[in-house]
Amino acid sequence: MANRFHFQLRTGESNRSDTHAIIAIISGAAILMWPELVYYFAGGYLLAMGLIFYFFGAGSVITVLSVLSGVFILIFPEAIPFIFAFFLFFFGFSLLISIGFSLMAIIPLSAALLLLIFPNIIAYIIAVFLLIFGLFVVASKRESALTM
Repeated sequence: MANRFHFQLRTGESNRSDTHAIIAIISGAAILMWPELVYYFAGGYLLAMGLIFYFFGAGSVITVLSVLSGVFILIFPEAIPFIFAFFLFFFGFSLLISIGFSLMAIIPLSAALLLLIFPNIIAYIIAVFLLIFGLFVVASKRESALTM
């Protein structure tokens, strides 16, 4: 008996945010389970986000920045706090400009600031950021679905 699978990528904000939330939650949970492998998970998360941004037609600057940050984290694992904080500052600032002063923009900016202040607990800061960000995306989608 043959099993056939069919994957279809639909370009839309809904699908991109669903995929982004799933990858963020999985990456955050994996970093909490294996904090010594934080640079693999953080670099892989940024590379995956770059691919998602590319395939779903997001802005080219955030796509390139995500991929380059992921590659630099995998090449220079000792610079994770600075590279990931730089990405989070840019990501949070772009969210701040695009959607305004909201919790969705404050989360990356505060996580970037915490990474620069406390670089010795980087695994937990990144894991908590990814879990909160992924759960916030899921909760905001549920809330918008309930109000329709």
